[in-house]
Order: sequence, then C-alpha cells, then structure tokens
Amino acid sequence: MLTFLIFLIHILLNTLLGAGIVSFFQDSKNENSYLLESFAIGFVLETILIFILLLSGLSLMVSFLIASGLALILGGLRFQKIKTFLPKFSFSDLKNLKIYEWILVALVVEKIGFAFWQLAKTPTYFDDALTHWSGRARALFGGINWSFDASVQEFLGSQFGNKEYPLGVIIRRATDATLNGSWNEFIARSDSFLFFILIIFGVGSIIYQFSKTRWMALAGAFVVSAIPLHFYHAAAGYVDIGVEAFAVLAIGALLRKEWILTGLLIAGTMWVKNDGLVLFFPAFLGGIALFQLFADNSWKEKIKSLAQYSFAAFVPVLPWIIFRSLHNVGISPIKSGFVWHSDAPSLFLQSVFNSPSSSIFWLFCTLFIIGTAPIWLKDKMGRSIAIIFILLLSAMFVLFSCTNAYVFLQNQTTIHRSIMQLAGIAIIVVFYAYFLMGFSKSKNTVID
Repeated sequence: MLTFLIFLIHILLNTLLGAGIVSFFQDSKNENSYLLESFAIGFVLETILIFILLLSGLSLMVSFLIASGLALILGGLRFQKIKTFLPKFSFSDLKNLKIYEWILVALVVEKIGFAFWQLAKTPTYFDDALTHWSGRARALFGGINWSFDASVQEFLGSQFGNKEYPLGVIIRRATDATLNGSWNEFIARSDSFLFFILIIFGVGSIIYQFSKTRWMALAGAFVVSAIPLHFYHAAAGYVDIGVEAFAVLAIGALLRKEWILTGLLIAGTMWVKNDGLVLFFPAFLGGIALFQLFADNSWKEKIKSLAQYSFAAFVPVLPWIIFRSLHNVGISPIKSGFVWHSDAPSLFLQSVFNSPSSSIFWLFCTLFIIGTAPIWLKDKMGRSIAIIFILLLSAMFVLFSCTNAYVFLQNQTTIHRSIMQLAGIAIIVVFYAYFLMGFSKSKNTVID
C-alpha cells in the first residue's frame, strides 16, 4: 500500500514540475495531452536534477526533496496559468458515448487492467531488465556496487549492466525505492506501466487533437493497446516503451508546431535510452526541417524553429552528455563498425511482418501508408510526420543491417522491441492519413 501511495505522489510531483515548465511554452490550449506532456517532462527534469545533485555528493533522499520542493514552488507560482489547461470532465459526457465507443473503452480498460495485473503479480524475468535497468537501479539505491568515479569497477553500476546506457529510469527506480525504504518488484517495473498509459492516452488525445472525432481517438487508443508486445512490455521493465512514449507525445507537440515542447520531449527519449540521441533526435529534426521548407514564413523563422527544437532537446540532457564525455563513456557497449550483411533484409522483413509480437499490425500500417501517400504528400504536416516515421524505420534497418547490432537481428532479440518504439508514431500517421482522406477535398493543408 505504501509503495502504491508513493507511486501516485511521485506522479503528482512530476506532473506539477512539468506543468510549471510547460506553462511557459504552451502556445495553444490542448487539454487532452497537457497533463501527459507535463508528467513526461517532469519525469525528465526531476531525474536530471537528481543526477546533478548526486554528482555534487548529496544523497538520493535529499536530492529528491530538493526536486520536490522546486516542483511545489514552481507549481504554486504558475498555478493560475496551469489550471487554465486542466482537462474539464463531466460524468454527463459519458452519456453521449455510443455503444461501439463503450466497447472500445472496455477493450482499452481490459488491456490496462491486464498490464497492471502483470505488474502486481509477476516478477522481473527478462535479462536486460534484471541487469541494465533494475540491477543498476538497485545498486544506486543500496549505495553498493555503484560509484560516479570512473576509476573504479563499480562505475555507474557497470558490474550489473552497461554503463553506456542513460540513467533516467535508473534514477527514477532508485528514488522510489529510497522513498519506500526498500526495493520491490513493483518499483522495479512501475515506470513501464506509466509509459504504457502515456502511449495509450497520448495516441488517443493526439488523434482527437487533429480529428475532433471521438471514435477515431478511441480506436487509435485501442489499436496501440492491443499490440501484443505493448501490453507485455507494460510490465517487463525494459525502457524501449519509454522511448516510444516520449516520441508519441513529441509528435503531438510537433503537430501543434510547438518546437520547444517537441525538443523537451525528445530529450526524454535521449535520457531513457541512447536510441533517442542516435535515431529520434535526427529524425524529428528532419521532419521539422521538411515542414519549415514549405512553410509560409521567413527564413529567419524557419531557422529559429530548428534552433528552438535542438536547444530544448539538448539542454536538459547536457549534464549527462558532458559527464559521459569527461569519463569517455560511449554510446554503445558493442564495438562500432560498418559491414553489410547480405541476409539482413530478409531477416528484417521477417521480424517486422511475420512476428507474433505484432501480428498483422505492421503489414496493415505499411500498406495503408503507401496507399495513402498521394494524400498525405499534399499536406505539409502529413509529409513531416510521415517522413519522421520513414527516417526512423530506415535508420533502424541500416543499424541492424550494417553495424554490429546485426547480431541482435540474427538472434531475434532486440529487433522486436526496437521496432516497437515506432508503433505509436505509425498509428498516428495512419489515422492522420485517414483523416485527410475525409477533409483534404475541402482543405489542402489541415495543419498549416
């Protein structure tokens, strides 16, 4: 009971911290995703601040109290602004739901319930979750086999997992264990469940954001919740689902042309896993650049948007980047190299289109995106979010086909959860294209 209470309080504090920051940059009222974005950004900023305070010699508990104090102060100072964005809900709204919408709601609730049951009733049983993420987090919590001194074997908990991996979820889990007074299985994987919730509600709110159609939003939420690998990763303790959660919310901010918020959310992808730095940051940069290329504004404004995005993406994670550079910590634990593997294309296609972890999902998305290309290619924002998805998919193909990551394609391990990172974005692209099919005749550019 105490663990769950800490879980809820920590969510509230993160949301308050994030909301205080986001209130400075939110240009448009978007009630559906505001709290989601606030929590995600608060998650990043709190753990980054704790990382800095830990480096200065403070304990986890003191670092958390300082971060929480900042959240309370900032939330209080910005409360009048924050409350104007809070969702307005009435139980009378439920009366307007159609029977098929109730069915979609029930199906989504069932998936969430199953994921929570897994979290509460099953142990951590996957290798990377036990070592890189929970193992290192438990070492940080216990203060044993953990050090920020690069000259010792315990540097960043490298006895348990790879020191090259970022510390976002590690610090989060260690902080929750400190507040709880002990380590348990709920703490070891609860952030996976939170990311699952962010993805479901993020996809739904973003689809509603551009379509203003309730059944489309519910359908999108159901589809993303029903992908087999998703609701298992909701309690697996891996961080790939975290990368996806931040990327989905970043798409929502990008659709509103809020470049700073987009950058802050992409910072989250970089802080939970290096995929964010190598794959997601450049892909989103390419998508924004493509939008600005055809936007009806000055070159000064075009460059400004790219600069705002890049600045917001790197400033939060700059302490980690500097720390890693000073101590010669690389991006990947495997040796770099560029070698073409002739059987990689067939293995990659098999992993995407013939996998029980995703069923027919990727086949449908691919055929639909290709089939609707003449429609979304005419829309400025449609081109941008589609090119982000295409760039990410292409980059993953190159990564697994032409580098030493090929071994993870060959043994069919990492490839599936890496591809899963793109699922939420793919669903948004599909629903956006479907939306354009109904409105493109009367309006060439929906989001101009």
